[in-house]
Amino acid sequence: MGREKIAAKAVLRIVGAYVALELAILPFRQEILHSISEYIHNMVPGTYDIIWPCTAVDEILLLTAAILATPTNIGAKIAWSVVGSLIIWAYNVARISLTLKYMSPFLHDILFRLGGFVLVLGIYWAFLESNKRYKLKKR
Repeated sequence: MGREKIAAKAVLRIVGAYVALELAILPFRQEILHSISEYIHNMVPGTYDIIWPCTAVDEILLLTAAILATPTNIGAKIAWSVVGSLIIWAYNVARISLTLKYMSPFLHDILFRLGGFVLVLGIYWAFLESNKRYKLKKR
């Protein structure tokens, strides 16, 4: 099988897993948003609103979907999903703190959104590297 087909199948598995995770939490989005907003307000006092994109839940779900869609053992998937989620969460709290401190649209809209995406890719790359024996092979 060519690399393009392998890559296409991998992307379809990741998208499928992501959609499934999003649908699984859909009935709980308001509760999740409220809980995260309350938690972040306790950690970073101030007058501001937390909206869904500020929660980092989508980034966590994307990373988890990519990890779950990768053929490897379940223990590695669970461990990397948990550790990756904690890293993304810590990054997100730091992102919100710095955004509130400096009130910079560039910082908020560009640097941190891009940084979050790069962080997800970096964690996923580290996951793949740690599971080299499961790398996709040309067949």
